[in-house]
Amino acid sequence: MDIVRAHNASKPLFLYMAFQNVHAPVQAPEKYTDKYSFIEDKTRRTYAGMVDIMDEAVGNITEAMKDAGYGFKFAFIRVQPALCTIRSHGME
Repeated sequence: MDIVRAHNASKPLFLYMAFQNVHAPVQAPEKYTDKYSFIEDKTRRTYAGMVDIMDEAVGNITEAMKDAGYGFKFAFIRVQPALCTIRSHGME
């Protein structure tokens, strides 16, 4: 957040954040998973906690941008690489 606060809001700012929160290994502090106790599957519950951590981080950046005077003159672009399994289907 120091970068956002130190930057002159009248000038463009490019801020690249490479979040690795929602990625293997699947683990999150209990304070983030406890609120999802209604999810029975432990892996899914932990994943929900991981998404919650990332959401909190994006919220912190959003608040810092507003506090620094950017108002709503900024954009978030989310890019997620395609995760897929390549199978040959007999096409060796």
